[in-house]
Amino acid sequence: MRKLFLAIFLVIALVSSAQNKSKFSPERFQAELEKYITQEAQLTADEATRFFPVYREMLQKQRAQGRQMKHQWKERLTDDAACRKAIELRDAAELEQKRLQQQYHQQFLKLLSPQKVYDVIRAEDRFMRHTFRNWGKGQKDDKSQRSQ
Repeated sequence: MRKLFLAIFLVIALVSSAQNKSKFSPERFQAELEKYITQEAQLTADEATRFFPVYREMLQKQRAQGRQMKHQWKERLTDDAACRKAIELRDAAELEQKRLQQQYHQQFLKLLSPQKVYDVIRAEDRFMRHTFRNWGKGQKDDKSQRSQ
């Protein structure tokens, strides 16, 4: 009976652990992103200490803008005037995102060499592409495992 109880407990613990790994954790995502950028751009400890607070600030502002833009596109519009207005608002928001990114890139250049800023930007792009590509695969894997 004890062995059966331990086996059931172990299976429950393993399933619970596996499910927690598939859930998105903003803190884990941020930590992995920063680790990847640090390695790929070969940032020193001092450079990373100066750079990442400013980088996090930029991401926070970008997320706030993204939430605002997402909110504008929630409802289904049917008349042409409303659709035109929504498109114009979206375009303005995307241009503002680019301006924000440009402002922060200028700040990054005050903290790091142009080569390191370039490497940071490339590393961020690669990390995002890789993460989202794998995230989609993980979602498919999770769904196929649940259906079995």
